[in-house]
Amino acid sequence: MKSSYLIIILFSLLCFSCTKDATVIRVPEACFYADKININRNDTVTFTNCSKADIVWLTVVKRNETPNFFYDAFDNTNIIYKVFNDSGLFDAVIQALDNTNGSPMKFQKIPITVK
Repeated sequence: MKSSYLIIILFSLLCFSCTKDATVIRVPEACFYADKININRNDTVTFTNCSKADIVWLTVVKRNETPNFFYDAFDNTNIIYKVFNDSGLFDAVIQALDNTNGSPMKFQKIPITVK
């Protein structure tokens, strides 16, 4: 009797596991670094992308101000240079995503202080 149940369970698992194609959703990894985070006005910061993702954008937002939603996309050099003309506290944020349907977006933030 126990072997009958075992055969039915194994047969069911085999049938249901083969009926559907498995969808693979890739999860990107957001990774970047800045060559300096404490700078003076008019200094340039070099941001280097080390993400594992199809598309990576960088935006720099001054704290306590409305974001301008202007994004820079990393190209094949994986480097973006930003000049900081105003003093204050800024957040450099990257968004990483893959070209896979259902893939989540990942974020990483680096604070920048401009004197």
